[in-house]
Amino acid sequence: MLWQIVSLLKRFFLPPLALGWLLLVAWLLMRKHPRAARSLLGVALAGLYFAATPLCSNWLMERFVFDHAPPAAAAPQVIVVLGAGRGLNFDASGKVLEGTPIGSTMERLVTGARLAKMTGLPLLVTGGKPTATTRRRRGDARYAGARLRHAGALGRGRLAQHGGKR
Repeated sequence: MLWQIVSLLKRFFLPPLALGWLLLVAWLLMRKHPRAARSLLGVALAGLYFAATPLCSNWLMERFVFDHAPPAAAAPQVIVVLGAGRGLNFDASGKVLEGTPIGSTMERLVTGARLAKMTGLPLLVTGGKPTATTRRRRGDARYAGARLRHAGALGRGRLAQHGGKR
């Protein structure tokens, strides 16, 4: 729950919505303080325009994106499958069961399992949001692992799970 609140607050106070707040304040001040409102309006619109120009994006790229030479290719040690979420599964009476990986996750899992069989490397399955209920509920990686084991795609010791306890 805390993670969701922080995520929502970040959306409200980081650009470009932060400049939208300036526009709102300018609109509210328009009758009582028209000169300050026009100044805020000008700053907000100029900021929004500047943020949309290639000049700003190029400047940000120069400051924050570093081009490093890729490291020498090393032998792979694990196959990583990135989760894409899970859907709900219902029993015959309509009761909600534990979730199952959705289509794109299953495609990734099947491909990862094939590669794991061909190469003999372990399979690392990731996924799931960090929520307050993570301790009580199984993450996406555990659902995916159970699904692969049920399908017979993996043996008992060949699946590494990222996060959570076994």
